[in-house]
Amino acid sequence: MAKKKLANGKAHTSQASVNSAIKSICDIMRRSNCSGAMQYVPELTWILFLRILDERETNEANESSPVPALNAATACDC
Repeated sequence: MAKKKLANGKAHTSQASVNSAIKSICDIMRRSNCSGAMQYVPELTWILFLRILDERETNEANESSPVPALNAATACDC
């Protein structure tokens, strides 16, 4: 599974870490005013959809940029 970077800087590198994050979100929503799974599952699905869409748009923007970003490993000492 590919690394998935989160807004808080953490990355999900395995299926177990993704499952753990989803379970944690479900627990939080269950403890809030959500009365049952019929209410929080659609909300969780929407959040995950937006997250994936944002990641894809970011990847497409990076791939289509005319000048690739340089990092320390690819920069030359000219």
